[in-house]
Amino acid sequence: MDYVRPRTQEFPFWAMFVLFPIISIIVWISKKQDIVNYDYFWVPFCGVMIFFTFLRQKKSSNRLAKILLFFSCLIFLKYFIPWWIYDSITLKASLMDGKWMIYLITAILWLSIVGSPKIIHVYKYCIFFCLIYIAKALYMIGTGTLSRAGVLMEANYDGFMILIVYCFRDAIPNRKTWWDWVMILATLLTFSRTGWISFFLIIAYKAFRKNILYFAALVPIVMVLASWGAELRGESAHNLDRFVYWTQAINYFQNTSVDNVLLGATPGIPLQVEVMPEFAWTVEKFEDMHALNGIFPFMFHSTYLRLAITWGVVLALLYPFALVKIFLKTDFIPLKQLCIITLIQSFSLSALTLQNVSFLLMTTFFMCWQYDKQIRLNSKMSV
Repeated sequence: MDYVRPRTQEFPFWAMFVLFPIISIIVWISKKQDIVNYDYFWVPFCGVMIFFTFLRQKKSSNRLAKILLFFSCLIFLKYFIPWWIYDSITLKASLMDGKWMIYLITAILWLSIVGSPKIIHVYKYCIFFCLIYIAKALYMIGTGTLSRAGVLMEANYDGFMILIVYCFRDAIPNRKTWWDWVMILATLLTFSRTGWISFFLIIAYKAFRKNILYFAALVPIVMVLASWGAELRGESAHNLDRFVYWTQAINYFQNTSVDNVLLGATPGIPLQVEVMPEFAWTVEKFEDMHALNGIFPFMFHSTYLRLAITWGVVLALLYPFALVKIFLKTDFIPLKQLCIITLIQSFSLSALTLQNVSFLLMTTFFMCWQYDKQIRLNSKMSV
């Protein structure tokens, strides 16, 4: 496998799993900073893809044009029209809230115009990333400097990337056994509670399909691992900050207008809600990082909460409903497992707006959808 010169279709996946980790480790070793902001890659990348599409608009399919028109209308209605109505919109907060649409459009354009990557290549890129992650994690454990910082951004995000690719393990031809163990070890070394739960559920689902006794045998193993992980992480394991986000959001919905509950708030305008003492630290942190003043939807680390606050509770419910429906309808196991981990990760992560993670998640979902359609077509033809 050539890790130096990837195919064009695999460039962004090669970048996030091979190039970026090397850059991050070099920066970390130099002790200049713990993480690198890869938005400086993704923002131009998304912009170039959109611009490239306009240049090739005559070659674009009618279906692609309709999809782009649909999302363009949503963006215009939600993010542009308010600028003619309100004077207090903060551009940075509005962009951070809506960048999931940019990732979504870019994923659609990449697969439609450039083409799908070979999943075996993406899998091997992920193995390379896991080896780097394991090496750094073991070093930090050995030196007593274990922290939440992963290789690219944060351990939760790095672990999510690994699990997304791990879902495809049964679709990889001639897969080597040690690849699985490398990905499992890297997942365990993230010490991410959400990641561990996601991993346990996709393994449990597979075990349950084979024999319920396999499922029962997994429970004590997970309990031992959870206890060990909590001990290594120390007090941070008991800091259930994600529940604080949900409590703060419920407080907001209880005290805001019915319009905001049903239709969502205006992006870029601070939410009118009393900040809980437990949530104040989060608000202050983001205010300092982004030179903002006030509480905004992107400060809530949950896909469900962010969608509910910005788009309204009714539309936000369509997100988990769609994932559950896809899970029940599809026969393609990687797609089922993607649905499982996305449902879980969305409770505590903004799965649709994370640099490196979101583009990968969206492209793999679309690829799985295409595979599933092909499986159904072949099934009908064979009848």
